[in-house]
Amino acid sequence: MSLQLREGLRGTANEAGLSLNAFAVQVLAAAAGDPARFRLPAPAPKVREFERDHTGFPLDWRARDEHRVARSKFIDVMQHAVGAAETGRLVRKYDVEDPAYFVEWQATRAS
Repeated sequence: MSLQLREGLRGTANEAGLSLNAFAVQVLAAAAGDPARFRLPAPAPKVREFERDHTGFPLDWRARDEHRVARSKFIDVMQHAVGAAETGRLVRKYDVEDPAYFVEWQATRAS
């Protein structure tokens, strides 16, 4: 580092009330941008890991809402495809045997 650059940085750091090292760290952090882009997102819990009530709906409110929306979309699509009676049978079956099916079904349709 040239003497002029070092003295310029030292003077600016002194004006900010920081050591040269602390000032350099702040400059580098500002140049790097948002630190969140270096963090990995927290993994979302798996659909099958949610604790559920006796009707198959998750107890967690976010998961419960997602389940409700996916179940409703499943019912709408299946009623047009196979009719109301068969849809009712399928929904009752999945409610008992595999309540996570609705969210997984919706995820496969979205991709």
